[in-house]
Amino acid sequence: MALIRKVRGHEPVIGENTFLAETAVILGDVTIGRDCSIWYNAVLRGDVNRIVIGDRTNIQDGVVLHTTTRRSIRRRRSSATTSRWATTPSSTAR
Repeated sequence: MALIRKVRGHEPVIGENTFLAETAVILGDVTIGRDCSIWYNAVLRGDVNRIVIGDRTNIQDGVVLHTTTRRSIRRRRSSATTSRWATTPSSTAR
């Protein structure tokens, strides 16, 4: 089962019919749409700022999505968002 954790008061929201591989990690302020797939060793770290994954999106093996600036905590302008029907190839996004 994937590791899904609440961080800083934010709990991940997982859409219906979404596949989460056993080694996927979903932390904090993360919203995943419907009919998505999050593959092996993918990490979605919403511990600093928000991550939104659109419906029918494929996050492939080893992808890391994370925002890291202090400024983004205060202003909430920096976030990681994918559109619907997107594919993020293996080990490409950070």
